[in-house]
Amino acid sequence: GALVLGAVPRMRRHPNARNALLMGLGVVILANSRLYEGFVLAIAAGAVLIHQLIGKRPARLGLLFRKAALPLFLLFSISGAAMLYYNWRVTGDPLLLPYVAHGRAYMAAPLLLWQGPKPEPMYAHTAMREFHVGFEVRRYEAARSARGFVRAAWLKLIQTWLFFIGPAMTIPLFALPAVLRDRRLRPLIFIAALFTAALAFEVFYFPHYFAPATALLYAILLQGMRHLRVWRPEGRPAGLFLARAVPILCLVMLGVRVAVGAFGLSTVTPTDA
Repeated sequence: GALVLGAVPRMRRHPNARNALLMGLGVVILANSRLYEGFVLAIAAGAVLIHQLIGKRPARLGLLFRKAALPLFLLFSISGAAMLYYNWRVTGDPLLLPYVAHGRAYMAAPLLLWQGPKPEPMYAHTAMREFHVGFEVRRYEAARSARGFVRAAWLKLIQTWLFFIGPAMTIPLFALPAVLRDRRLRPLIFIAALFTAALAFEVFYFPHYFAPATALLYAILLQGMRHLRVWRPEGRPAGLFLARAVPILCLVMLGVRVAVGAFGLSTVTPTDA
């Protein structure tokens, strides 16, 4: 995700083969790790890049295609061939992804809310059927209602906040109104909004589903710290104090985590249990 996002401003300034290959490498990694979320991120980043080139530097759009077309074609051809070979060795079909094969064998609920219910597979064990037909189908059906959709989206936001942000990095969010008005951040805000909307339509969610947008999230948070740093209510450097408090709090929380692990204290919550 960082390779894809970082290549956007570089390719706008210098549309050459090197930057195209770095962006393509990021796309390949996403395609082999988080296919759906990576696809959304790559499409959004590509749309931002093309829009910026058309609006401000249209001559560079043609240069981009001339410089990037062949390197990307070679990179995607080699990567695609490797992926097809991998699929063939695992599932026996070059076009059948292992995860898709798993879904056909076990899952009774689809992965995305706009997809219809799937035929119930044949299960060899009652526990497998209770999980896939019971738990997963119930979650899918609940999320398709308006109330269930809002509740599921809210829970996804909470999970993402707990894993990626936490109390310390919540402080820069107080400067979010200034960040939203920041013209330099508008491309990132657009990508973040599209990416978050795409996650809302997934039936199941774990924090690592958000992983492709990790660099995107922290770029927004760090820009929030920059805006927070210059906040001076009544002439007092309150924003500077808060900006400096963020890394200190992060170090304190790291120390707490290390201490908990050193003394063997359990961090398992009742929800995990």
